Amino acid sequence: MKKIILGYALFLLTITIQAQEYTGDWKGTLQVQGTELPIIFHISSTKDQLTATMDSPDQGAYGIAMDSCYLQEEQIIIKASRMMMTFSAKLQDGYLEGTFQQGMAQLPLKMERLKEPELAKTRPQDPQPPFPYQQEEVIFANTSADIKLAGTLSLPKDQPITKAVVLISGSGPQDRNSELLNHRPFLVWADHLTRQGIAVLRFDERGVGDSEGDYGTATSADFASDVAAAVQYLRERKTFRESAIGLIGHSEGGMIAPMVANGQQKIDFLVLLAAPGVSITDLMYEQNVKVAEGRGMVDPVKTMFLNQQKAIFELVKNTGDLSTEAMRDTIFSFYEQRNGGVNLRDNPQVKQAVDQFSSPWMRYFLAYNPQPTLREVQVPVLAINGDKDTQVIAEQNIPGIQAAFEVAGNELLLTTRIFPGLNHLFQTAETGQANEYAQIEETINPEVLEYVTSWIWRLE
Repeated sequence: MKKIILGYALFLLTITIQAQEYTGDWKGTLQVQGTELPIIFHISSTKDQLTATMDSPDQGAYGIAMDSCYLQEEQIIIKASRMMMTFSAKLQDGYLEGTFQQGMAQLPLKMERLKEPELAKTRPQDPQPPFPYQQEEVIFANTSADIKLAGTLSLPKDQPITKAVVLISGSGPQDRNSELLNHRPFLVWADHLTRQGIAVLRFDERGVGDSEGDYGTATSADFASDVAAAVQYLRERKTFRESAIGLIGHSEGGMIAPMVANGQQKIDFLVLLAAPGVSITDLMYEQNVKVAEGRGMVDPVKTMFLNQQKAIFELVKNTGDLSTEAMRDTIFSFYEQRNGGVNLRDNPQVKQAVDQFSSPWMRYFLAYNPQPTLREVQVPVLAINGDKDTQVIAEQNIPGIQAAFEVAGNELLLTTRIFPGLNHLFQTAETGQANEYAQIEETINPEVLEYVTSWIWRLE
């Protein structure tokens, strides 16, 4: 027995030593259509596993959380499935040498270890200390998932707390600041609201930052249970026993908020920021129309692209009862049929698409229609969009939300507004396309911050 234990310990020690060889900050340069694009990976070893974030400094993108980072056959593999991105490399002579793959593009990438990390620049709206409010690091339990979640609670000073909110982030693994492309929108929201007397709880999503759990195996329903646990935590604190507690959800977070409001936790109001109001397959199709327009696609390429996307969305939506392996086979067959029956099982781009579309999150997401949930909401709701949003199209989704409340006879509970000139992140934008997000210095348009705050305070 001692020999077995010793052997296992030596195995773990070997894995740990290998992991330590890869930890640190690595920088390389991609050659993209004649343009140099610097890329930085920050690799850490925590809880006996590797984690990674990515920076793209020229695009203003910092701290993008990767879905997974692991060692396999003397290679390090870093993946961000929703970006359809994989970096696989071997450690050779002190460099990481391998292939950076995103979508259909495969590019060689050689990375050197940085002696000092390159720090992200602050944005103009990033709040700076000293703060006129208290901040408390908190941990709360989601007992149904048997995990603990970590966050920050911002508390107004020297006044009774009559209103509090929990912030719910959009798609992709997000930390408590919902950091994206060197923007920290939830940090900005928390600072603004707390200065206006509203307490704010924001937290790292499961498997991100200091929170436990596995993000990669979770669905929107799982994230809803995490939010419900956050609300329960506030309800159990003496400070909030007389407070109105609401939810502010962005994008997928705006889809999750009504799910929580219709559950067991008492919710007093909802703020839906660029939230879905129609079936996700319909939403995704219109989103892809905007993507095609942004890329300058013309027929017949545009039509072929849109038809294929619509077909794969409907396929995933309508095969929810299949096992994971059967689902993967079905998706492989879908791509092979559209490519003349050629075997694509070893094609890295197709494998990546199969991983994405067969994931638990994507299967749940594409099958979801927010309409039935919205019809059941019995609390005041504010739903807002920007008219340049190319991800959750305002003219499609705001009417969808309105229709749900009208069918239920609850239209008096709903307030809507579409802000001119704002994109999906509620930044002042030129085109609204996602490639602008990082270049815009504004994190959240101040008018939106003020409008939401005023609406919350007007509630009885």
